[in-house]
Amino acid sequence: MAYIQEVVAIYTTAAAEKLSLPSDLKYANRSQVIQAFLRNKTASAGEISTAIGLSRPTVMKAIQFFLSNGLLVSAGKGDSTSIGGKRPERFALSGKKFFLCIALWPNDLRLHLYTIGGDLVDSIRLSPPLPESAWVAASDAGKLSETLLAKNRVCKEDVLAVSLSTAGIVDRKTGLLKYSSQSPSWGTDVPLWEYLRLYFAQNTMIFLENAGKMTARPLLLEPELNGKRILVIFACWSLSSCMIEKNHILSGKNSLIGEIGHMIIDPHDSEPCGCGSRGLEAYASYQKVHPEKMKIVAGADNRPGRLALLREWYGVSEDMCFASDEELLAQPKLADVMLIATQDRQHVPTALKALDKGYHILLEKPISPDLGECLRLQRKAQETGRTVVVCHVLRYTPFYSSIKGLLDSGELGRLETIDAVEHVAYWHQAHSFVRGNWRRTDETSPMILAKSCHDMDILRWL
Repeated sequence: MAYIQEVVAIYTTAAAEKLSLPSDLKYANRSQVIQAFLRNKTASAGEISTAIGLSRPTVMKAIQFFLSNGLLVSAGKGDSTSIGGKRPERFALSGKKFFLCIALWPNDLRLHLYTIGGDLVDSIRLSPPLPESAWVAASDAGKLSETLLAKNRVCKEDVLAVSLSTAGIVDRKTGLLKYSSQSPSWGTDVPLWEYLRLYFAQNTMIFLENAGKMTARPLLLEPELNGKRILVIFACWSLSSCMIEKNHILSGKNSLIGEIGHMIIDPHDSEPCGCGSRGLEAYASYQKVHPEKMKIVAGADNRPGRLALLREWYGVSEDMCFASDEELLAQPKLADVMLIATQDRQHVPTALKALDKGYHILLEKPISPDLGECLRLQRKAQETGRTVVVCHVLRYTPFYSSIKGLLDSGELGRLETIDAVEHVAYWHQAHSFVRGNWRRTDETSPMILAKSCHDMDILRWL
């Protein structure tokens, strides 16, 4: 029902540009009106006006819009008021316009046909394994949809919208399935909605959604949760999450949406999902995502347990696991690139030796708390003709890349000043800068460098 409310609200914007009001105001007015009908089933313009606080002419314009699109129908005349007068016309949600919800889940294909008022018309449930091809999976769902519609004598043109929920990461803006750990053979950026489009009318809206987010939508209807911040954890065939704020399910990469941790890569992998080690668990894990682009051939760590994980997770042979950087660098050159993710004051000494060996370097930030060391590393890279890339990762995020492009275009004029604030959570302050590896500036970098070098890099870059 929560999904139906959202789709009806989205549908109200279809012809917003044809009216005289600003489109956002038209959308808001129509949304309030249709939400009132979803709650009350039948009502007059006056009753809706009183319930939502909009003027009767504004409500009537919205009702006329919905009548023209077939979402509302006349429900006859209502009763006269206590003082007499003309009997008001009442309106109701159409019983001849429908929504179809499809769940394309592992070993579970479900279809539910609803009226736009949220009444269940019919459903089908099968338990087939997910096909190896995304095209075949969408075709199976499409053919089953045709069967369900034919059984209930529903024309395709009367299906206003179709929701398709599935496992994996969904890009809400593009409607693409970015990747599904349950069906890796489907590949990446899968246009499932385009495949499904062949089975529905051209005016039918098709929405692709992550299964975890779809199952969270009923919480939007709980009065006691109104306005609250809610984290929803979906634990079925895998683990995914969804954040609700101010009665909206958040979207985007920073909103804690999608499948969590390494389960996105392989749900059958026995590897634990560790946190905190940049080299072993952050950068090295790129091999799991793109084994055709990267292979780890050797590693060094003074903790035997970490070397054991390097062998187990990435297939590094035992003779290529070393107890120190000195032991590793005593070997002939073993690879094209060396990833250095040691503590801050150890970065440059190791990097200088690696450059002499002929390695390109991916260097964890910050380079060093000592300016002289930074300059020595720069000179060494120039002398050897090797590349040193510092892990200032914000430059590569879509958000900051977009800002950079906008500023460089000159569209906003000349940049005069930037106001930047680095928010450090209390737990991060405690575990990293009070009790953690960055607790003493005589042993490592000061907090402003260790934590805010990303910010300083972005300020200079922009």
